Amino acid sequence: MIHNIKRTLLLAAVAIMATVSSFAQAQFEKGKLYHIFAQGKKQNIVYEKKGNAVGTTDYEERNAAQYWKISELSGSWRIINPVTDHAMRAAGERVELGENNGSDEAQLWKFEDGLLIPTNNPTVAAMKAKDGSIVLIAKEKAATNPAAKFTITESDFAGFDDNLTYRIRSAADESLLLGNGDSGENNARIVAEKENGENRGQYWSIKTI
Repeated sequence: MIHNIKRTLLLAAVAIMATVSSFAQAQFEKGKLYHIFAQGKKQNIVYEKKGNAVGTTDYEERNAAQYWKISELSGSWRIINPVTDHAMRAAGERVELGENNGSDEAQLWKFEDGLLIPTNNPTVAAMKAKDGSIVLIAKEKAATNPAAKFTITESDFAGFDDNLTYRIRSAADESLLLGNGDSGENNARIVAEKENGENRGQYWSIKTI
């Protein structure tokens, strides 16, 4: 009897650890760009529409509105279009976009078993509506609704991390890097230079504007 109880407790502990592990797997890297697919289908990629709206459409490799960077803040995630700098936010019964604002709690999200859940209202989850828009429905209904399941995949193209510096190498001659002669002056001339790890003028911050 005691042996069976111990075995039951052990299995329960393993199940709990597996559940926590599956939640913890939602990890995203700085400098990476991601696609979000409703129902895991390429014809349902999530993108930024005009008028600060979020919708779904067919996948297009060169459509910048279909790329997102996902950054961590206070244990939640923020979903940001790197070109417009608009962040996905929960707004009433729908999902919309707003100016990137780390103080806006409506821009914080949790990823749980394929559901997109606003951190400031964990009783609801995102769902692809019939018209292609993204709306919010009760989480308990979303759990069994295929239209509320989202897949996030890393894109083939990388972005840039604002907190990092980069070196820009010539495609024609890999020994040459873009530099400014290690000058701290304004309007310094930018030229191709031989690689030098101590030359600060060969390191660049790259940001999307």
